[in-house]
Amino acid sequence: MQPIEQEPRRLADGPLGRGTEIGRFVVLGLIGRGAMGEVYVAHDPELDRRIAIKLLRTEAVAAGPDAAVTSRFIREAQAAAKISDPNVVVIYDVGTFAGRVFIAMELIEGHTFTFWLQLKPRRMGEILRIFLAAARGLAAAHERAVIHRDFKPDNVMVTHDGQVRVVDFGLAGFGADDAGAATGGARAADAHAADPLTRSREVPLGLTQQGALLGTPAYMSPEQFQGARADARTDQFSFCVALYEALYHSRPFPGLTLKLLTENVIAGRIRPAPEGSLVPESLGRTLSRGLLPDPDARFPSMRALIQNLEREATQLGVRGFAADAEAKLAGIWEAPAQDLAAGDAPLTVIKLEIRRAFLATGKPYAAASFDATCRTLDRFARRWRDIYVDCCEATHVRGEQPIDVLDLRMGALNEALAHLSALSGELRRATADTVENAAGAASALGTLERCNDVNLLRAIIRPPDDPITRACVDELRERLAGVRALAHLGHVAAGLKDVVPLEIEARRLDYKPLLAEVLFTLGMLQYEVGDLASTVRVIEDAIWTAELCRHDELAAEGAANLVFFTGHAQSRFEVGEIWSRHAENALARMGGQELIRGWLLNNRGAMRATQGRLQEAVADHQLAIAAKQKALGPEDPDVSLSMSNIAICLDELGDITSAADYAERAVRIMEATLGLDHPKAAIPLTNYAELLVRLGRHAEAHQPAERALAVFERESDPDGLFVTYPLITLGLACVALGRFEEALPPLERAARIRDAKESAPAKRAEAHFALACALAGAGRDPDRARALASAARDEYRASPATPATERHLTEIDRWLDG
Repeated sequence: MQPIEQEPRRLADGPLGRGTEIGRFVVLGLIGRGAMGEVYVAHDPELDRRIAIKLLRTEAVAAGPDAAVTSRFIREAQAAAKISDPNVVVIYDVGTFAGRVFIAMELIEGHTFTFWLQLKPRRMGEILRIFLAAARGLAAAHERAVIHRDFKPDNVMVTHDGQVRVVDFGLAGFGADDAGAATGGARAADAHAADPLTRSREVPLGLTQQGALLGTPAYMSPEQFQGARADARTDQFSFCVALYEALYHSRPFPGLTLKLLTENVIAGRIRPAPEGSLVPESLGRTLSRGLLPDPDARFPSMRALIQNLEREATQLGVRGFAADAEAKLAGIWEAPAQDLAAGDAPLTVIKLEIRRAFLATGKPYAAASFDATCRTLDRFARRWRDIYVDCCEATHVRGEQPIDVLDLRMGALNEALAHLSALSGELRRATADTVENAAGAASALGTLERCNDVNLLRAIIRPPDDPITRACVDELRERLAGVRALAHLGHVAAGLKDVVPLEIEARRLDYKPLLAEVLFTLGMLQYEVGDLASTVRVIEDAIWTAELCRHDELAAEGAANLVFFTGHAQSRFEVGEIWSRHAENALARMGGQELIRGWLLNNRGAMRATQGRLQEAVADHQLAIAAKQKALGPEDPDVSLSMSNIAICLDELGDITSAADYAERAVRIMEATLGLDHPKAAIPLTNYAELLVRLGRHAEAHQPAERALAVFERESDPDGLFVTYPLITLGLACVALGRFEEALPPLERAARIRDAKESAPAKRAEAHFALACALAGAGRDPDRARALASAARDEYRASPATPATERHLTEIDRWLDG
């Protein structure tokens, strides 16, 4: 960098006026002044940005000829400008103006560390984060052969978003004072307030005097007091003085006069740690080594000191951050210890209360439902705690995550915690619906992937800038979490009642991410009450609202559900294909989100099956299983559902053996999670029993069919269509085993119910032909048996032509001709 030379004229006393040009920079106003000069905010027209300009009075900062001082100062500033590190202030230019040296540098929006520390009480971990960042800045400078020589708290700036900048590199040789206090929020790198502690304690003792000492005496090393050459270990000493002071609230070396202070520093007489200090002894030992009077006995480099401090910060942070996480989870759902499997930890007070509420419903599957729910929520809470700790460490310990990203991740974590809290609250008021749907509601909390996806968070989770609006959003989101808990637990009427005013308020607030989430929840509730047309319309509205604000997660989830609603439920296949592509694109933008991907593939598989594209349906369901297992683990009721879907498709394709294998796996997962008394177990049990009959394993089919029938009779309408499936399976198994009289009661009952309630001809035909076979085998009423078989043939002929339909027609024709 070459210095800019301007005409060698002298400035009149007083600040520069607005519009004064310093090189290419245009002065906008004065923001600070002191013994070394003034600091101005200026405009850089080439890059269209605001910068800071420090204009120094050389006669005020050193003895000796102006030319020599100016040349040396410029060389130092140019060296500092070569430092490229996020924790070092950026120097854009250096030169002379009207006989004075100026530095054009980054304009920092923030405060000195001294001021930051006084704003509010700070935890030890927060202080270490700032100093570790500053240490990295010093290390980067040392690697460019630049020594600070005047490190102190007022040469560390903390921006409003929590970033850290070390300032005034290479300036210590020109005087220890600064440019004075700045006014307003925007500050130059060194337009900071003077240290009030230094001023009150040390100024009367001459500790900020200029010229004689290179540095601020309160933070100076022995070699600086002795006039020896300063190097990187000198900065290390000053750094440790400043960190000691921040942690212990007193400086390490006593001394009421400059003479006493000098003697104590040179002798290495460190005052003992204050009684009752919470600073770990190991951290105190690290600082003591950096404060040794012999530079060779200190750490060999700032990087070595950083490694030690990072270990300390990690230990301190893990304990502190983990305690914070556990405090936030307390009373909601406590995470089990790391060495315990999810669901195996001793039950806390909250969990015991919920378990009692479950058992009080009297449902035979209540205990199994609680256990499954507990395992899922234990995993969720543990993952929440781990992400919380990692999030804090990434910013406060490792220094790899800026504060704005910390805020975004914490916002997502807080939202997830609100959903967990709402669900936990509803579980304590358990009803029969709660017990039935609790495990599914726990899985619906998701996988917390969003909390680690910074790109996604930057895109959608932009909280409003206005604090009043932000508070309103937080309050509405908390209420929405309650509505979603109600919806997932099957309390549909209550959920609809609460979501309607939420939609009105969300539209009035016009914060698009929240509005999209409210609309999606409303649409899903409308599906539960059977209003499919409204469901599609409202979820479409939710998706387009989400697209406006790049809420990709909601757009993907909404589109994945519309694949099922339009492509499967409404048989609008072209529309379903469009929504499938839409969901895929949103997922591709996000990355991850395996649970949403799993449901997209599941729903597309259902649509493909409705189209008759059975091979593609099987492939989609297999991919859905892989995605769900990745998100939820190998044994989850959602995985069981997709396995049942594959079994149905394979049966339609005629691969009964493979279908039975998938159906058996689905039953085993259900048994291991919710138990076979749970309502969700009835369909996998029925499917498995049907396939066993088709395979000729008739005796084996009895147990799953009877179990399914018992569940359907207990949990649904005993005269409803659901019960007809295990009834027909039991009847067919008995017919195949020659137990015709035993087959008649379940088949008569099934035929009666389907005649009254079934609209699909093929389903009525199934019951009619099974009953015909039982009547004939029992030698009862052969005329009625033939009439039932003929009716079944007509009903199959009136049904869509499928491989299964053709198979049944061939069987009936053979029977009638026999």
